[in-house]
Amino acid sequence: MEKIKVVVGTCEIGDEISGQKITRFGKTWTEKRASRKYFKGQLWEPCYCGQEPIYMSCDGMCEKCIHRSYGTDTEVCYAYFN
Repeated sequence: MEKIKVVVGTCEIGDEISGQKITRFGKTWTEKRASRKYFKGQLWEPCYCGQEPIYMSCDGMCEKCIHRSYGTDTEVCYAYFN
């Protein structure tokens, strides 16, 4: 693994993730991120957008649609190793 997406401010250079030290961070961008409370009761059926699986707690929406509908703007970036 040479990079992983992280929420800005949750880690620093030198922190370890899965046994690898972070050496730098990339540019930041904003994504919609929904709370984990929306991801309960997974079913392998298609969402109205065609993605699988869906979650019963959100009237049969997939992860992408839940983030888009219920998410808040969150700053993220890639943390690089080595």
